[in-house]
Amino acid sequence: MERWTVKRLLVAAILIIPLVGCPGLTQIAQGIADNAPFAKPPVIVKVGARQWDGDPEHYNRGGSFEFIVKHGLANELTIKENGIDLARVSSPPVPGALANTVYLPVEDVANDTNAQTTIRRIRIYTKESLAAGPFVPPPDGTLRTYSFVERSINPKAMGKDLISDPTDIKIRIWARTPVIAVFTTSPSNPATNVPLTINWRANDAKKIELLERLGFVKPDGTSEERESVIQSNVFNPGPAGSFDGTKTLNVTPTTTAIVFRAWGAGGAMVSDYQELMVSGPVACPQNANGRKIWFTFCLECTGRPPEGISEPACTEADALARLNRFYKSEFCEVKNKACFGP
Repeated sequence: MERWTVKRLLVAAILIIPLVGCPGLTQIAQGIADNAPFAKPPVIVKVGARQWDGDPEHYNRGGSFEFIVKHGLANELTIKENGIDLARVSSPPVPGALANTVYLPVEDVANDTNAQTTIRRIRIYTKESLAAGPFVPPPDGTLRTYSFVERSINPKAMGKDLISDPTDIKIRIWARTPVIAVFTTSPSNPATNVPLTINWRANDAKKIELLERLGFVKPDGTSEERESVIQSNVFNPGPAGSFDGTKTLNVTPTTTAIVFRAWGAGGAMVSDYQELMVSGPVACPQNANGRKIWFTFCLECTGRPPEGISEPACTEADALARLNRFYKSEFCEVKNKACFGP
C-alpha cells in the first residue's frame, strides 16, 4: 500500500473539488477524521538539549532548541511551557517582534499511514532568543517543563482517547562556561618511557576528559592522530561541580600531546593542550617545524549564538574534520569561517 502524507491527502482533496464539489470535500474531510487514531501520549524521539550520563535532566543555554516528536497522524498537538500553551508560528520569528516563547513546526520527518503516526521536527523559540539586541540567557538553574499533549480529531474519541496524558521534558538552563584553573604536565619535555605527571582542576564543570593524543606517520609521509581517553568524569547530581586530579603515565614515542577538556552542563566547552617533545617521529612532517598549528572556526549550534572554537592540528582540514566528529549532532556544525561578518 502506498503511503500518503497528510499534506498529499489535502492537496489531492483540493484538486478534486471541481469534480466532487463542496459536499464531496466534506465527505473526504469527514473520512480523514473518522479514521484518525485515538489520542496517545506523544513520544519524544530526540531533544536538542544536552543530557549527561546518570542525569535525568536536559540542559541548554537558554536559546532556541528543537524536539523531534512522534504522535498520531492528522491529530492536533499542543505544547506547553510550565503549564502555559505556546503559540504556533508558521515561519521563523523576527527578533523583537514577539515577547513570549513560541514554537515552529519545521518539517514532517516521516508519515506512516499504516501505523497512523507522524514524526515531526519542532523548534522552540524561547522568549530570550526572541528579544531584540544581544542574547541574554535566563539565570543559571532556571527549570522549564515542556508538555506535549495530543488531541484526536476522531469524533468517536472521548476522555483520554480524545486528549492524551502529557509527555513532559524538563530543561534546565545552564549557560555558564567552566574554568580550567590548573593544567600542568611535568616534566614538560619528557623522554620516552619516563613517567609524566599531570595535574588538573576545573571549576563549574559538568564533565571533564583527560586524553593522550598519539601521532603516526603514514607510508605516504602524511600524519594521522588518534586520541585515547585517560580519564573521564561526570558530576552528578546537579549541573556543576569542581574536579581535581593527578595522573601519572609513561609517554611513548608516539605521544604528541596531553589534552584536557571541561564541559558546562549547557554545552559550553573549554580545553587546554600540552604539546610534548618526545623522541620519535615528528607530529606533523608536512609542516616546516614538525609542530601542530592552532586553527580557529565557528561553532554553530541550535539554541545558542555562534562561538569561535580553536583546535591544534597538522592541517586546517584535519582540525575541521576532528571538531565536526567531536560535535557530530543534528543540531551542531563547525564551519570554516569567522563567526561574525560575511
